[in-house]
Amino acid sequence: MTSLSGVVRDERTVVVEDASYRVAYTFITFALLLDVMYRSLARREASWDLLAIVILGGAISTVYQWRHKILTRYSLKLAVVTFVVAGIVAALVAAMMQTVW
Repeated sequence: MTSLSGVVRDERTVVVEDASYRVAYTFITFALLLDVMYRSLARREASWDLLAIVILGGAISTVYQWRHKILTRYSLKLAVVTFVVAGIVAALVAAMMQTVW
């Protein structure tokens, strides 16, 4: 019988592990967004709870990066511009949906 020793954690292990988390987070985020779209368009249901999970997930990672001083001014500016543009697009879509229905 062999004894199981712990896996040696080197830099490569950490990089691969972080990459796997990034892929999983991206998958979950887009799966939630697709679920929100399906519920909204096909079933006419409000999915604000799922959309809030997506938005809060992005906000949490952005704040974490900012607190650990790895977020550059450019990426912070890009995040703010993206948030503002997404808000404007959402408001326009909501206004168009009100006139259609």
